[in-house]
Amino acid sequence: MSQKDIIEKVDTTTGEVVFKPIPVTPDKTVIGTKDSQVIIRDQAGRTQVVTP
Repeated sequence: MSQKDIIEKVDTTTGEVVFKPIPVTPDKTVIGTKDSQVIIRDQAGRTQVVTP
């Protein structure tokens, strides 16, 4: 798997990286990173930012 397989876009102004959705549990999907934190979306469409 290469970077092209998982990266949707990179915002060079904000540093935000948007991934193609990566399932991590049955109800949570990683959708990107920002400021060294991970952005996760759940099945209800809510997003949360977590520090790894």
